[in-house]
Amino acid sequence: MTCPSVLKLASLAVLTCVANVAQAGRPFATEDAGILARSDCEWESFAARVRTRDEPTTTGWNTQLGCGVGFKTQLAVAHGRSKTDSDRSREVMLSGKTGVVSGGDEGTSLTVAYGVVAAKSGDEASYHGSTTALNLVLTRPLAKDWTMHANLGWSQARQSKQNTTTWAVLAEWAVSEPLALGAEVYGNDRDKPWLGTGVRWTLSEAWSVNASYAVNQEKPHAHAATAGFKLVF
Repeated sequence: MTCPSVLKLASLAVLTCVANVAQAGRPFATEDAGILARSDCEWESFAARVRTRDEPTTTGWNTQLGCGVGFKTQLAVAHGRSKTDSDRSREVMLSGKTGVVSGGDEGTSLTVAYGVVAAKSGDEASYHGSTTALNLVLTRPLAKDWTMHANLGWSQARQSKQNTTTWAVLAEWAVSEPLALGAEVYGNDRDKPWLGTGVRWTLSEAWSVNASYAVNQEKPHAHAATAGFKLVF
């Protein structure tokens, strides 16, 4: 989540070559500053498809379990798979967020997000090529029913020793009690950015479903679509 903000790597990172490492609040690539309360947990899962004209389509899925552990901190573990033609890969991710400033419903909140991801391809026996990421996350209420989220982060690929700066900005609109829409732009210091939109529909206190669509500004344009769900318990 991943690409997107620093810690989104679990999300589109796996499928859109993001340099991030943790999954953002579905369905967006931009991370939010919210922290799960102690003993509260979330299970999120989604499927994704990335398509570029005249190139093989990449498909995959990701699932993540995260829980609040107290001390203004939540931790998560995720597993993902992706496939491009006959090439397959698997990823495992560990991530977390720790609150720095809590502004409540009306003030600005600031959180530090962090994570590490390792991957293996084909029939490889072990995971390798870990990427580490760190992300500063800001959430601020705007006009009625509108909220802004902004990310600024850093990641490093262990094998290449390559450092990357990542960023993301999201405007989220609470259309009604169950429905939320959002538009975002995210990227890094090496590639052209992505423009994306997402929708989240809350079915009950426990269940919600979501979907997103994003287009990379590099030519030929890559198109990424996801659909998923979240269970809160």
